[in-house]
Amino acid sequence: MKKSHVFAALSCISCAGMAFGSVVVGHVDLAKSGTMRSAAGGYDTTSPAMTGGYLVWFGDWYGGFDYDLGVVKIPLPGALQPTDTINSAVYTISQYNYSSPTTVYVKVQRYANDNNTGLMSTDHPNSATLVDVGVTSITNTGSGGLFTIDLTSAVAADVAAGKTYTSYLISAVADSSGTPITSGGSQGEIYYGGLADPNSPAGNEALTINYTPVPEPAALSLLGLGALAMIRRRK
Repeated sequence: MKKSHVFAALSCISCAGMAFGSVVVGHVDLAKSGTMRSAAGGYDTTSPAMTGGYLVWFGDWYGGFDYDLGVVKIPLPGALQPTDTINSAVYTISQYNYSSPTTVYVKVQRYANDNNTGLMSTDHPNSATLVDVGVTSITNTGSGGLFTIDLTSAVAADVAAGKTYTSYLISAVADSSGTPITSGGSQGEIYYGGLADPNSPAGNEALTINYTPVPEPAALSLLGLGALAMIRRRK
């Protein structure tokens, strides 16, 4: 058999799973996401059916209103496999606010479990196991503006674990260090953010994942056997 044929066969093995730049897009599960509001004696879960096309609220402490925590649960696209390499994962959210700060801070935490149930009290941070993703600095451009959150490492961890959902707790914080907001105080009216319904006029919500498919070892073994068979046939 010619060397060129051997190299071609081996190349088939090495290139299988090198389809760089594959992109899938996920969206919030409207039936399982929503807002948790702090209240005396505990936390109340709320329906995601909010007004104005905005479904998930986070922030605010004004005029007696409770401080809101946004719970976002996103089904992972079925094309993703635990062996895949996640090159990037960026989440885009529409702004909704009536705050005065020019710069606001949003803290993102990932639920460690495969959080694929409806919104419930166990989603509260006092009950759930959460992993810090980071704090995003946002320029207040008014309602309807967009901001993005880098979820690459978080999505990679969930995909590798074979989860069906990638889920997050979103909250407004006082600074880039993630200092909790305990009251309006001298800060005045705290930033109030909203995640818009993808189907509403304000909706630009999307999780865009760029990944490289990587075959499982068993699949690579089958490819290798196929290549060897091709080599033998050509001898």
